[in-house]
Formats: sequence, structure tokens, C-alpha cells
Amino acid sequence: MVEPGFYTPTERTDPLRAFSVQLGSFSKLENAYELLTKVYKAGLDDLYLYLDAHKDYNPTYRVLFGDFDAQSKAREALSQLKAKSFDGFLVNFGLPISILPGQPNNEKPFTIPGSYQLDGSRVFPTAEGAWGIQLGVFRKLKHAQEMVEKVQAKGYSRVFIQVRFAKRSTREYRVLVGVYNREELARKYIPELKAKDLPGFVAPHL
Repeated sequence: MVEPGFYTPTERTDPLRAFSVQLGSFSKLENAYELLTKVYKAGLDDLYLYLDAHKDYNPTYRVLFGDFDAQSKAREALSQLKAKSFDGFLVNFGLPISILPGQPNNEKPFTIPGSYQLDGSRVFPTAEGAWGIQLGVFRKLKHAQEMVEKVQAKGYSRVFIQVRFAKRSTREYRVLVGVYNREELARKYIPELKAKDLPGFVAPHL
């Protein structure tokens, strides 16, 4: 398992249709398989792994349950999982963007590395494309949020706050706009942004 994408516990598979339930996220594959095994032994076998990986950051292995074409079906599955003592939250791998409608009980918005919308909803832009255009990096979340509002006011809706850990384990907040599946495609939009007083450069999504 080295290429980004979706996998069953044994082989690579096609992208999920839309909704799923995320049960965990791990930096080590063996930890993801440990959870997969635990869920499988509980009689729940509709399991997937999503490998989120890029050359500029460490891979993340996300354990998923189910492949649903409707949010209501995914919520029913989440209830079944909770009845068996497995907690999780909904994710949407459908286009145009993968939004996490709710946070796990123990996770606050903008706290763990990843991509977020302005309202704090976690997103997985890499389900659609690995690249965006970075417009700024900030040490304070409120400054990143102000930047997002500025970009949205100029007509761009696909704007994200990317949380990373910098030196000494302090967080930094990067603002990215757009989701592109090729680096050269993202680069084509830089002049348009610059003309709107939004200079930036191509950067990878989380």
C-alpha cells in the first residue's frame, strides 16, 4: 500500500461513491489494521482504508466503514457502530469536496493536522486533487480566518485552512484556494489570483 487512494483490507479498490464512516486515522499502517481487525471480529466487514499520502508530508491511514450513496444511510451505519462500541463520524468522499459534517466528540476544529473549512468542518481535498494555491501562512487562527473571508469576498468558494505543526510543536495555519489534480493545472490559476491582489504559489493539500 504505497499509492494514495482507497483500499479494501486486501487490495486497492475504486473511490467510494460518497458517504462513509471514519473510525480512526493513523500514521502507522499496523495500527490501522489493528482497528480493522477489531471491527471485523465484531461482525462488521464493509471496511476500507484510505491512504492519504504525498511526498511533502507523512502518510495517513484512515479506517472507513461502508460506502453509501446517501447521508441518511451513513448515519444509520454510525448508529449500528456505536451500538457495538465503535465511535466515528461521517465523511463524504463525493465531489466536489469531501466534507466531514461532524467532529468526533474528542476532537476540536483546527486542532489536528489537516484541512478545514471556515466553519471548522474537516475536509479531504485530496479525494479530488492533491494541489491547491497557498495564499498565506499564519501563526494565529483568527488571521487565517480573516484571510479566508477576504478570498471568499472576491468570489472564491473553495478556500481552506490547512493546519500543520511547525517548529516546537506550534501550529501554523495555511490558507489554500482551489483543488486541482495536477500541479501544472493549479499553476495556471496563479495569474488570475494575482490580478485580484491574491498572490500565491502551488502547494499540496492535506
